[in-house]
Parts: sequence; C-alpha cells; structure tokens
Amino acid sequence: MDTIPAPVFYRDTKGVYYDCNRAFEELVGLHKVNIIGKDIYDFFEKDLADLYSRKDQEIIDNPRLQQYENEINNSRGERIDVMFSKTARFKADWTVDGIVGVILDISERKKMEKELQNNVIFLETFLDAMPSPAFYRNLESVYQICNEMFASFILGRSKAEVIGKSMYDFKKEFPEAMLRTTEYYDRLLLKAGKSQPHEVRISCAGDGKLRDFLVHKARFKSVSGEVIGIVGVLLDITERKKAERALLEAENLRKKEIHHRIKNNLQVISSLLSLQAEQFHDEKVIEAFEDSQHRVISMSLIHEELYKTEDAESLDFTAYLQKLTQELLKSYNIGDKAIQLKLELENVFLEMDTAIPLGIIINELVSNSLKHAFSEKKSGEIKVKLCREKNESSGIVLIVSDNGKGLEAEIDFRKTSSLGLQLVTTLVDQIEGKIELEKDPGTKFIISFRERKEKSQMKK
Repeated sequence: MDTIPAPVFYRDTKGVYYDCNRAFEELVGLHKVNIIGKDIYDFFEKDLADLYSRKDQEIIDNPRLQQYENEINNSRGERIDVMFSKTARFKADWTVDGIVGVILDISERKKMEKELQNNVIFLETFLDAMPSPAFYRNLESVYQICNEMFASFILGRSKAEVIGKSMYDFKKEFPEAMLRTTEYYDRLLLKAGKSQPHEVRISCAGDGKLRDFLVHKARFKSVSGEVIGIVGVLLDITERKKAERALLEAENLRKKEIHHRIKNNLQVISSLLSLQAEQFHDEKVIEAFEDSQHRVISMSLIHEELYKTEDAESLDFTAYLQKLTQELLKSYNIGDKAIQLKLELENVFLEMDTAIPLGIIINELVSNSLKHAFSEKKSGEIKVKLCREKNESSGIVLIVSDNGKGLEAEIDFRKTSSLGLQLVTTLVDQIEGKIELEKDPGTKFIISFRERKEKSQMKK
C-alpha cells in the first residue's frame, strides 16, 4: 500500500484502525505503530469522528461504494479539502469485516471551483452593474444568463423567472415584428460571424414606455470553439431617436418654407410674363410668352405639391399631373371643340430632380396636342398614362398621346426647330430616359426612365 500516493486505511466495524499506508501516517503525523489499535476518536474532533462513524455504519448496513467531501486538518495544522472514498471489506463468508478507505486531497480542485464561482459571481455583479440590458441565449433561443436590467426593466420579471425560458415565452412583452427581426439578425450573425447592429422597439415593463433600442450581438463559443449561443446588449436610443425626429421635422419645415417661397416667386414670374405679353401685338411673340408662362406654372405646381407633402422631398406625381393637365386645359382657348383629357395614372412618388423636368416634358407635349393636334377636327382625345414597367420595379413609363392629325411624316422630332420638342428631348436625356414616337394614328410619345429613389404605392 505504501506505493499508493493517497492515504489509505483499514478500520474494523468498531472504527478501530487495523492497517494504513505511509501517506496516511504523514496525514495524521504518526507512525503506524501509534495508529494501529486506535479508533477514529483518537485522531479527529468528536463532530468529525461522529460523522465518520455514521458513514461507516451506513456501509456496514448496506455495503456499497461511498464518497463524500469534507475538510480536515493535516499533521502540519493546515485545513485541507478531501474526498473520502470508502467501501466494505468482506470475510470469506461475505460478512462485513471492516471499512477500506482512500483519502484524496482535493484542495486544488476546490480552490479552482471557488475561483470559478467567484468569477461567476463577479460576472453576475458586473452584468447587474451595467446600465444596459444584456443577455445570453443558447441556439434554441433559451436564456442562460441575463442581467437585472434585462429581467426587471425589460420584462418585469426576476432573473430566476427569465433564465431557462425561451424568448418565445415572452410574446406578450416582445411583439411579433421584433421577434421576426431578431430571428433574421440571429441568422445573419450565426452565418457570417459578424455582428450587425439593428434597432427594435419594446414596451418596457420598468416604466411602461415604448422604447427604441440598438441591439449589439456576438456569437458565444465553447472552450472547443463551437458556437453555442448568442450574447447581446441593448442600448437605449429613445432620446436619440426623439432628437432625430425633431431634427427631421425641423428640416422638413425648412424645406417646406423654401418650396413655398419658390412657388410664390414662380407665380410672380408667371404674372410678369403675362403682363409683358400684353405689351406686344405679334401673335408669335405673345405665344412665346404664354409658352414660357406655362413652363413656369408647371414648375410652380411641383413646389406647391412638395410644400404639402410630409417629407418635402418627394411628391405624389399623380396628384400633380391631375392639376397640371387641368391648368393646361383652362389656359388654352379650345373654343367649342370637344377635347377630352383622359388620365390613366398609377400612384407614383418622385424626387424633385426627376419631377421638375418630367413636369415640363408633360407640359410641352400636352400643350402641343392642345395647340396643333385638332386644328382640323372639332373633337378629340388627349391621353396621359403613367405606370410602372411590369418587369422593372424601378422602371416608369410615361405615354402622352392624341388622336389628332399627327406630325408630318418628314419631321424628325429630335432635330426640329420647335423649342418645345427640343426641351422634351433635352429633359429626357437629363433624367436618363428614352423617348419614342409613334405617328399613326395621331401622335404618341413613349418615355421610359428609372427613378432610383422613388417611393411608390399602387392605388388602392
């Protein structure tokens, strides 16, 4: 037995030592001759000796392997952690003859366990000291750890009520849209390994308010490097979002005021053109002034619509077209001719940089139809169609057509001396579009372009 590095002993059923090894002698600080024949009360305090006696009796009554931990003093007076591993010793007739035991020094292991426990306590304390909600979920979305801020402020629960529960167990607190967003960014994180901060809105139990949070997450790996969960921190950005909304509202108000002033200035210019036209008697000069006035009105209407919109940057081009074409019908003297204006319009929102040139294009084409298409007819139809291309989500088609006499076959609208058609081709290039002309029957201009920043919705 002396080759065994751990203390080994043999006691009879009365607790008297019959044998031991050298390591046991060193543990108690006595030679074997001073140990053999003595019982456990000779070496240990009464409380410990009573415990060992009860444990021995359990083995004698029900022979089995028995293990338990305890603290004892060694021969140097040091308090050490040990684990007793004991079993019964049998006679030839299988009756219990005594107890054989090994004492393992587990002081280092216990020290490591305490350090680990201290680290866990430190981590919990550190997390609870954080002013932001934090959590750790496993891959089944079950919370393994969370801080007090997450449990109480977000969910209105204790940590014990949260840990072990899935995030889907809190559907009352977490709206469906937030859960779907969380699932999406969890998948991205687990696939790419890179955190993608994202925003969520949560009705917090702590103050009953709907708050905005910026969520930062990271993959959590085991010692072997296997991804086993997700760690997350929620930063409250409610006040920042309020400030952003306030700034946006202020910016929109500023832009609205600018559009309002531009509209007023353009109306002044239109009035000046009208007054100036009255000073001339030449029909062509007067017509040139009137055409310029219509172009100014087309721009003025755009700024009027932008002034009415919420974001002051994109406008409902459908509503604008309806106003523009009605203004043109009122402006041109068509006498007793029955000219009908037919509009087929999808709801399309356009940025100002596209809307202004497109408005002038429509002004020119509709004006040309009103002035020239029906000189030989008493009735007719002008049709304006605005729609989205079927196979292009960002593609838009504008068609301006009439059933009048049409352009003469030899006229090339791209090389004509007409200022209006020159403007049309120039402005189509400006919006990076394409224009085609079909002459029979009547006149039909087809303009296609793409609006990258469009905000559109189909008419309900």
